[in-house]
Amino acid sequence: MIVDSLKTICPCLKNDPAYAAGFTFIEEAMKKCPENGKYPLEHGVYAAVSSYDTKPVEEKKFETHQNYIDIQVLLEGEERLDWAPAQSLETTVEYNPEKDVAFQKPTETSDITFVTLKPGIFSILYPEDGHRPGVMLNQPCTVKKVVIKVPVKK
Repeated sequence: MIVDSLKTICPCLKNDPAYAAGFTFIEEAMKKCPENGKYPLEHGVYAAVSSYDTKPVEEKKFETHQNYIDIQVLLEGEERLDWAPAQSLETTVEYNPEKDVAFQKPTETSDITFVTLKPGIFSILYPEDGHRPGVMLNQPCTVKKVVIKVPVKK
């Protein structure tokens, strides 16, 4: 997982055409908040914009993806994003290739850490990164999020 500020994005990310397409969408979304929905971009990349209420950690599941890398950034609100190595999690819902997602729960040996996402802070999550988004901080709040889906190069 990578966590950074949109103000200090590593230039190496913008040099890759797929990541550049995603970050261009994010920059525009920060200026003019898009409607919820799915937006096809270049290089097999797409953006998913959604709004939802954060929830207590007990109500959220870890997830992993195999075919896409997530770039997650909030346009509004704030949430906790939990991270753990995928191999340390126990699968609860097997991988669905159509949705590119499997769900997991932590085990006694899972090493979980978290970050606070708020507008301007982004995370990049790779297939080996188990992540549990949408966790409330002190109380539930409504967030608006962009998730850029970058195809994994195989």
